[in-house]
Amino acid sequence: MYFSKCVLFSGLAHLGLSLYQILDTFNASSWVESFAFDTEDDPSLGYVNYIDHDSAVEKGLFNTDNGVVTFGADHNSIATGRGRSSLRLVTNKFYNHALVVADIAHAPGSVCGSWNAFRLIGPNWPMDGEIDIIEGINSNTKNMMTLHTNQGCTLSGADCSTTTGCTQTMEEVTSYGDGFNANGGGVYAMEWTSDHINVWFWPRGSEPSDLSDFADPVGWGTPAASFIGGEKAATCEIDSHFRDQKIIFDSTFCGAWAGPQFLVDPACSAFSSSCVDFVQNNPSAFGETYWAVNSVKVYKAVTNTHTTGVSQDVDTDNEDSDDEDKEHHHHHHHNHRPHRHHGHRQKASAKMLGTVPVAPEIPMPTI
Repeated sequence: MYFSKCVLFSGLAHLGLSLYQILDTFNASSWVESFAFDTEDDPSLGYVNYIDHDSAVEKGLFNTDNGVVTFGADHNSIATGRGRSSLRLVTNKFYNHALVVADIAHAPGSVCGSWNAFRLIGPNWPMDGEIDIIEGINSNTKNMMTLHTNQGCTLSGADCSTTTGCTQTMEEVTSYGDGFNANGGGVYAMEWTSDHINVWFWPRGSEPSDLSDFADPVGWGTPAASFIGGEKAATCEIDSHFRDQKIIFDSTFCGAWAGPQFLVDPACSAFSSSCVDFVQNNPSAFGETYWAVNSVKVYKAVTNTHTTGVSQDVDTDNEDSDDEDKEHHHHHHHNHRPHRHHGHRQKASAKMLGTVPVAPEIPMPTI
């Protein structure tokens, strides 16, 4: 049977019918066992109280009803202590090379004071890299896709080690926040290889048909963002700057980036002269600060064993080994916890460029 599978995959790759095979599917039936509920202090210095699974269920901030994973921020209570209650969900597994496809029915809205992200981050930030697939703050309506690294990585003409990282911003207002939700959500895909990191976005109803057991990005057209390591404007060995990445969803408030930007966003500064005061005392403003995820799929490359995208804590041929490794990383995931605070705290004095918030050029801290 193993021989037959190998012949099948080889034939598919040879014919160009599929480049990737499904490895992991995170959905309503597998989400809780696949994601850790991180309750530590926010690495982005946000005014947020990240809570555990049981607390989230009790407060009505997490459920898997109707086959959809829904989670978000408290929108009923005045915030106290560390801040407004919310969730930061981190996969137990980590990956090296992968195709990640997220079907999202609802993402956090364009809400003042909020900072929302769907990303991958390595265990030691910024040395092991960060790939922001979806990110936005305050009243933003256009998605920002960003890479963060340590020194020595220039991709598509941008230095990814600066405080802003390498950022490419979408033009479509359906790509983030209120516009994304008004259109019924959509599908994001990120392909990470030794040569490039690409991101695609399809508004609801326009996603490709090959997103089941196999996927072939070759037929997906021009990516929404493309960071190419082998082109003339690049001096970056991707494999040296991105490794052991975990998938993360989070919604925080104010913090080192959204906080200062709150004051220079006219839509937000009209509400209050303090981001924290606004977030603390206006719970009803955050009724749209939630994620509703149909699924997140992780695919591995079929054609090249070096770039399989197989999670480093998974033995895909041994279910017992897989379960043991899941157990190990569930209990010790904090050892691999991304430390984004070194870089994102630098966004504190960010300035606006049109409708897109841009961080200042501040030297990176010595790690």
